[in-house]
Amino acid sequence: MPPLESWLGRSSTVGDQPFFDDETFPWAKTLEADWRAIRSELDAVLEDQEHLPNFQDISVDQATMTTDDRWKTYFLYGYGFKSEANCARCPETARLCAQIPA
Repeated sequence: MPPLESWLGRSSTVGDQPFFDDETFPWAKTLEADWRAIRSELDAVLEDQEHLPNFQDISVDQATMTTDDRWKTYFLYGYGFKSEANCARCPETARLCAQIPA
């Protein structure tokens, strides 16, 4: 993974430092302001945590990172696809994420 991480850092349009100034990502303020809505939807999803997909089941490349079933996933968008069902289950979070510039 280090070669990929290095390439991603070099390719980033905002740099590759450990910490960024808040103004680098002005859209983050909207997410921060609505954290309670996001948290409420997350809590509802986590009520059924045992049925969420395991990370290594979604991406076999992650099998070296985790071998147990404790690292769960819940994508709104992943690998270039939108999960309509997950976005419908978390409509406020999906609405907020849709405002993040590409």
